[in-house]
Amino acid sequence: MCCYAWSVWLHRNLFFWKGVANSHQVRPEGNTVKCNKDAAVSIPLNMSSFAAIGRNNAGTFVRGLSGTFHGILNPFLAELLHIREVLLWMKDELFYDVNSESDCKHASPKSY
Repeated sequence: MCCYAWSVWLHRNLFFWKGVANSHQVRPEGNTVKCNKDAAVSIPLNMSSFAAIGRNNAGTFVRGLSGTFHGILNPFLAELLHIREVLLWMKDELFYDVNSESDCKHASPKSY
């Protein structure tokens, strides 16, 4: 999870200071919240973990979420469970206009 947070920080700084952008660094428009999320599986620890961050149209951190699922070792299932948790979290946070991205193309559409 620390690697994911570091990667988001690195790419945000590359975009902010050097103008280097990729699809994950496009700022949302208006009141849209952009949610980047990912999940990982650890077989030695017998668990999977996930993290999500929400940013506003200024690229400023709004909210974050992380969690674990013990005994979930299938990467696809871990991605599906984390997407469910993130959707519930976004609903609880009243994020109704959300652009959500994930690297799991089979489990997540680009936007909700």
